[in-house]
Amino acid sequence: MISCPDSIQIMGTWIDVATAVDTGYERCRRPIGCSIVGRIALGRHLRFLTPSGKKKAHVSAHPSPRAREAKEQFFELFGQVSKLVVAFFDQISREDFMKAIDKWTLMLAVLALATAVLGMRITAAPAPQVKSGVDRLYVIDCGDGSGPDESRWTPGANVGTPVDFPGHCYLIHHTQGWFLWDTGVDDAVAQLPNHERVLHEWGPGTGPIWRKPITLAAQLDEIHVKPSDIKLMAVSHSHPDHAGNIEMFPNTLMLVQRVEYEWAGSRQDTVAFNKKHAVKLIDGDYDIFGDGSLVLLSTPGHTPGHQSLLVRLSKTGPVILSGDVAHFQTSFEHRYVPTNNWSKQASLQSMDKIAAIIAKEHAQLWINHDQPQSDTQKKLPAYYD
Repeated sequence: MISCPDSIQIMGTWIDVATAVDTGYERCRRPIGCSIVGRIALGRHLRFLTPSGKKKAHVSAHPSPRAREAKEQFFELFGQVSKLVVAFFDQISREDFMKAIDKWTLMLAVLALATAVLGMRITAAPAPQVKSGVDRLYVIDCGDGSGPDESRWTPGANVGTPVDFPGHCYLIHHTQGWFLWDTGVDDAVAQLPNHERVLHEWGPGTGPIWRKPITLAAQLDEIHVKPSDIKLMAVSHSHPDHAGNIEMFPNTLMLVQRVEYEWAGSRQDTVAFNKKHAVKLIDGDYDIFGDGSLVLLSTPGHTPGHQSLLVRLSKTGPVILSGDVAHFQTSFEHRYVPTNNWSKQASLQSMDKIAAIIAKEHAQLWINHDQPQSDTQKKLPAYYD
């Protein structure tokens, strides 16, 4: 007596045998068709449920597109082979047919295996990627800083070693308009003696010292971009080397984390936001244009509402503009947390979050204040695409 399964599974998709039978040949041929299929034993790619009378497997009402495609191709192949089986069966006796079954089994095994391989190719194919709306990213010089002791940013390492570091802004062109990430040190510093200002990160007059040899406005003008051309802007956080020129763009909508917006101005080393400036308050990660090309990443720690930016470029690939998640490459590698960060625990969690995204996206990490990395980067008017 032939035991015929109710369902078979190919590449993770359960297929009702009766449905497959109806697709390719009359229901009365089911026992013989099942005996052929039953002898194939395609290992992982085709396995049988229990015989009739026992509980059937549940078939998902919403299979994935790849699963549906594999299933449809199996139906088509099964139907074609079944027609050959029926034609052969109609011309010979059951006894002769059973003698030839091994020959048919081999043919069907080869065809079914081809279907399984096709299914494997479908399963392994990467999901189609939506084309990035970003076509240009400019790296802009937004200040040059220095400090007398690197260990302020790398506790326990390089104690007493003077350090120089850059500050950057990033202008990004999206198909929906210009977007500015961070605004750098106030352009007014360029008019001061020696083009420099002492900031107050560890208390009044403690530094670092920031210099402004060239203004943000002059660099935008070099590529014929006016402040009024910029549709959206965001700052990583409210420290003056990142938020110094917000009011150069009075009509540009600013994206900032809600908690940062409320906290800014509460310490001597922060810039209070102008409450009259148009703002969109963000809570957590946020896809700016809805196409995945620019995504704000909530990375608190340095400040309570610090954020980073994931940029997906068509040629360069994914880039993370990390603000002050880490100040230097060594800071990120060794998880150094400056003592004046808002929260050490949140800082470490944010570095881990960025590391996970780098691994998942195969992204580059662009660290705002890392001098060796900055020395290798193209600067405006050159750009990344």
